[in-house]
Amino acid sequence: MITLIKVEWRKLSHTSLLVASVMAPLLGSLAVLIIPLRHSRAIWFDYIATNLWLTHALLIPLVMGLVAAYVFGREYTAGTAASLRLSRFTVWQVILAKCATVLGIGVLMTGIAVTTTFVSAMAAGFGGFYWEIVLRYVSVSLLSCAIAVCSVPFVAVVAIWERGSFAASVLAAVAPLSGVLFMAGFASRLNPWGLPMLFVSRFLSLVSRDPLQAMKPVWPTAVVSVMIGLMVTVVMQSRTDIQSER
Repeated sequence: MITLIKVEWRKLSHTSLLVASVMAPLLGSLAVLIIPLRHSRAIWFDYIATNLWLTHALLIPLVMGLVAAYVFGREYTAGTAASLRLSRFTVWQVILAKCATVLGIGVLMTGIAVTTTFVSAMAAGFGGFYWEIVLRYVSVSLLSCAIAVCSVPFVAVVAIWERGSFAASVLAAVAPLSGVLFMAGFASRLNPWGLPMLFVSRFLSLVSRDPLQAMKPVWPTAVVSVMIGLMVTVVMQSRTDIQSER
């Protein structure tokens, strides 16, 4: 499967999508810097909280969805889906390798956003710095990235069904906004695209600021979404490849 992941990264390296994936968290973290700077005595927590909301809970999951639409839809637009099925790799290996690639892009974006935030806050001279808040910020950022993967299989299903990436890209771009529009109520816990936003909002509302405590309303839907999404993706991938060979 490592070979498949390397192949996926090689394909991404020749696209503007990888450049966008690098630039999005960088520009996003710099853009939200304006919000705490408007306060006369801005502190680190102001900047970190804003960045968690807009960059980690919204922007990064959105870009991860676009990457998922590309890596799953490209095989059909490039005409390589049937030949990939005839290779020595199983359908499960192919799908997991693509999901791992999307997660890798998410981790890369998270690292860029965290680094940009740290450097920008130091340069801006924000008060209230202490290492614990930075370490928790890193933990929440990585967990938010991992939670965002639970919606990737559903984007993959659309890409495979369409045999392309357009409809899947539209879904990936629009669906994360539902996390902002429908944050209140029990329904927010059932929306896989809204889980990163729910997790971040839960973390920021807790007095203890405990990331594991904030995971409680999120992980059941995340686990179920991944399991169901992967199984449906495997079935769709197998059947669509067979049909494309006829």
